[in-house]
Amino acid sequence: MPFAEAAAMRHDMKILIIGVSAMLVAGMLAMTQCQHIAEYQPTTPETAASPAIERPLEPQALPTTAASSSCSVMVYIKVVIDKEYNLLARVVGKRDYTWKRVKYDADNDWWDNPLVIHVDPPLLNADVAGHADAQIITGQGASANITVKVKLIPHADVSIKTLPPSDGIRGTITTTISTVAEYFDGRWTQMVLENDRPVTFTFDTCDPHRRLEEISRETRTIPTFAFERYTRDELKWEPRSAWPKVAVSGDWRVVIYGKNAIVHVTSYRYVHQAVTDTP
Repeated sequence: MPFAEAAAMRHDMKILIIGVSAMLVAGMLAMTQCQHIAEYQPTTPETAASPAIERPLEPQALPTTAASSSCSVMVYIKVVIDKEYNLLARVVGKRDYTWKRVKYDADNDWWDNPLVIHVDPPLLNADVAGHADAQIITGQGASANITVKVKLIPHADVSIKTLPPSDGIRGTITTTISTVAEYFDGRWTQMVLENDRPVTFTFDTCDPHRRLEEISRETRTIPTFAFERYTRDELKWEPRSAWPKVAVSGDWRVVIYGKNAIVHVTSYRYVHQAVTDTP
């Protein structure tokens, strides 16, 4: 075989060996990383029994006025979660997605509803219902496999029944909220942390083009509330004392504490003007 052809063949063999070696190394690294992802299984009871969450405040009784049967309040937290997986997590089948729970429906299962943190007995055949969102609470957390972005949107529904019947209401609900939210991906990762954040709901159902006559005013407080939930797929544990001692990859936990909630509501009816004949 001519010397030039032999040299070329040896060169090609070296390239082939280097290429195969690189593929083997890359494959071994990928297998190691995939094994690392798969190893995110339950931690020891000692690790899971010592969560990083600390109560922002201890729920305490507040002096409240007598609740009026003419006013019913429901407060819940809308949740929007964006999950973005890294490249290695996608190799094992994970896909980015957005999870939303923004509308409460009594017929839904709990996992299909927002986080209900306060509810009064409902009014039958209410005259008027007002709805309002408060300031959005945002946060995000990043772990080895995933980045999670969270929006918590406090929402309030107010229903009124008066005599004579009301046509519209105006008012506010003010409160202070503390919240912590975390997820588990081999370790607990914090997404949201807010302590004593002022929150205001403002609602107005009145037609701005109509004359109004005031019917009633109501001011009352809402007792301090504590929402403590731990979830795993379609399982939940409440309150915090009932949380599992062992964490599993994909678990979530959230606490929401509220205090000093005050409701101000004014009810109106429209003034109906008589139609007069013009000469």
